[in-house]
Amino acid sequence: STSLGRSKRPRQHKSKKVAPPETTILGLPKLRPGSPTSCALFPPQAGFPAADVLCRAISPMGSHHVLPAHQAVLCAHSPVLRDRLSVLRGALKPTPEDVVKTPHPEPATSEDRQPNVVLDFDDGIDVVSALLRVCYGGHVGLPSGLGMLGRLLSAARKYDMSQIGHAILPVWDTAAKKDPLEAYCVATNHRLTDLARAAAKISVRQPTVDVYLTVMEQTPALAYHRLLAYRDTCFVAMQERVMDAETKIPETTQICIACANKYPQGGIVNTSSMKSAL
Repeated sequence: STSLGRSKRPRQHKSKKVAPPETTILGLPKLRPGSPTSCALFPPQAGFPAADVLCRAISPMGSHHVLPAHQAVLCAHSPVLRDRLSVLRGALKPTPEDVVKTPHPEPATSEDRQPNVVLDFDDGIDVVSALLRVCYGGHVGLPSGLGMLGRLLSAARKYDMSQIGHAILPVWDTAAKKDPLEAYCVATNHRLTDLARAAAKISVRQPTVDVYLTVMEQTPALAYHRLLAYRDTCFVAMQERVMDAETKIPETTQICIACANKYPQGGIVNTSSMKSAL
């Protein structure tokens, strides 16, 4: 029993210290494969300020999708977008007449603080969202298909996003080695000339390209004809080199003195079998 003058003190539970999440330079938490935040452009715990630009992806059918972003991030990755945003910001500056009409503007509320800069993209929503994800440090969720990688590389070069292009190239190279014919067609369709030439060189190692791919429906027939002509030229050049090497091999050759006792005729070896193999 306790006395009336004393009261039971509530037990104080020690709060467990939670380690802060590891963040990158941009302030985003480090993404792990399969993490639920790997698809989010800026997770709530990242501490990013409010978005100040809307990226509007317009499809060929006329529909559009809007993704919020930050002008500082876009300007840091693309000089093309930096110039476009500069023009848009200049168009939104108030004129002297507007300042005279509203000498004492009311403070903006949280509902009014919406980004009024809209940046239009003629790429699909999947391309724009993937580019933004890479801009915010999300290299983990890059696609592995050559079709999507070709669209990303084409958009990255169009907007002069060199860092993003360098991040996508290793994934492209890995996929192109597995299917160089598809890589050649995709690169040709998106006018990625250097990647198309590299894929053509890899395709020479394959025994045949007499296959059908869906992506070939968009590939010009002349480009496919050039690939076949290039493969034939490489085969003829290789055949000429082998025949030239075969003519330089003498009919007989003499091996070293140490090994002469193992062969008849005093170490003289007939090279006909070697030449027939070539």
